[in-house]
Amino acid sequence: MRIAIVGAGVAGSYLVRMLSGEHRVTAFEAQGEADYRSICAWGAPKAPMREFASRAGLSFDEYILHEGRYFTMRFGDRVLEIPLTGLSTFDKERFLADLRRGGDVRFGVRVPRGSPPGDYDLVVDATGFHRALVGRPSREFAIPTLEYMVRYREMPLDDFYAEVFPGLTGYLWFFPLSGNRAHVGSGDLSHRHAERLARFLGDHPPDEVLRRVGRPVRLASPSMSLPLRSGNVVAVGEAAGVVFPSTGEGIVPSLQSAEVLISSIRGGSLDSYEESIRSAFRLHDEVGEVFLDRLLGGRRDFRTAIRLLRLAVRFRSMSERFGLRPGALQLVGAMLGGAALRPDSGS
Repeated sequence: MRIAIVGAGVAGSYLVRMLSGEHRVTAFEAQGEADYRSICAWGAPKAPMREFASRAGLSFDEYILHEGRYFTMRFGDRVLEIPLTGLSTFDKERFLADLRRGGDVRFGVRVPRGSPPGDYDLVVDATGFHRALVGRPSREFAIPTLEYMVRYREMPLDDFYAEVFPGLTGYLWFFPLSGNRAHVGSGDLSHRHAERLARFLGDHPPDEVLRRVGRPVRLASPSMSLPLRSGNVVAVGEAAGVVFPSTGEGIVPSLQSAEVLISSIRGGSLDSYEESIRSAFRLHDEVGEVFLDRLLGGRRDFRTAIRLLRLAVRFRSMSERFGLRPGALQLVGAMLGGAALRPDSGS
């Protein structure tokens, strides 16, 4: 089969690695190879990343930059110290480069929106938020973000840290890397992320700003992001709406969506691909409904609390998947308290 992959981010790079030995695969990446940059924080849980890396013939541990011990989360005047069970930061750019190594990747080639490359049996839209080939989602929900990679002489924080904004409209994060570097970013539906990030950097001024990236992140779940297929074009990763709705985590879900596509290809039919994605990411739909339709909609009733508690219990049972082990009652209480704050109040 002749396969074109448009976008060489997490999902696209993994597909290059996993499909090139079985099919004629060509990837198109708009960035140049020398100046390729992987946006967003480089945090991911070790357990699932080790599995994906192993399938690709790599050792994830070789890319780890920082292994977390605890995650400090601030909800207004509440502070949670959440034990970590594998959350780490890793050299994402080197990892993706090694996934692509040996594949036919054409850098510096921007595929026009709505114009899939011809003469391919299958075209994969791995263009992230842009969804350049499958078109706009049925229900858009995205959060604007701004992020810096910075270097400090002395690190102001020694582990993962986040400040959840009033109304649960977003959060600020600090992810340690290595060599006194960190990713510091913020995303906020109320569009105060730049102001809050500037405040944090003013309180903790870095010695050097290495990068600055501003972009929206799609938080709509797969069921909100239909269609996921149009003719011989299919969406994976963020283009398929697999970013986790409440946290913005996209690395592991993107790899999971790539595996769903690989299974469909090996099964000989893409007819059930869309339904397979929706089935694999049912939790995303459930979380999306609770956060989008209830908490952000101001519905903080008993039913919402029960649903939050059920989700928190599920998260605790999936500690290796997420790399942390929150206390269910503490987390629900902090969320409900944070949601009770007015979105337009100060942080």
